[in-house]
Amino acid sequence: MNINGINPSALPNPANANSPAGGADSQIRALEQKLLQLTNEKEKAVEAKDEEKAKKIEKQIQGIKKQIAELKRQENKEDEKEKDRSSVQAEKAKESGMGRYLDESV
Repeated sequence: MNINGINPSALPNPANANSPAGGADSQIRALEQKLLQLTNEKEKAVEAKDEEKAKKIEKQIQGIKKQIAELKRQENKEDEKEKDRSSVQAEKAKESGMGRYLDESV
């Protein structure tokens, strides 16, 4: 287990980020579940007046929040790249006259 309380081998492989089965969405969901679990643990620690444990858990919570933010940032970056690729492909098709053939077949 690492410092953030998440076993890296339990998370989906980031190499599969573009595949429908894996990727940032499933990583984010896993981290959000861990965040919920840690929040509950922190509440129990606060109720038990275990300040040291609550502080330790809060550090883990902050680390997970950073990981989630980074994954979302990367996901948005990938979405923008995909939009750019689609726009370029559409423009190339238009320039090559392919759009004209597609329109005539309707």
